[in-house]
Amino acid sequence: MNDINFCYRIEPAAEMAYNTDTGESAAAYCKISFGDVKKLPTSEDQAVMHKNVRNYVAQHINKDPIHVTPISFKEWVDNQEDEVSWEGQI
Repeated sequence: MNDINFCYRIEPAAEMAYNTDTGESAAAYCKISFGDVKKLPTSEDQAVMHKNVRNYVAQHINKDPIHVTPISFKEWVDNQEDEVSWEGQI
């Protein structure tokens, strides 16, 4: 079975996160995972799905989709503060 991850940056203009040192708005990051996918979609289908899930994320956080930017899994990992091993997933 395979997992599909869709990662997003919530832009600072959405005011979902802030810098604890400066108090300024900052980007927030999220990942939506679909586990145990029997057959992976084509890369073209995944790109369409990434954009469609973006709309779901925006609706869920009650923000305009313009504030939700699809990003790579690597960018999502690079912006995690926890020391978690993501080896083999990138």
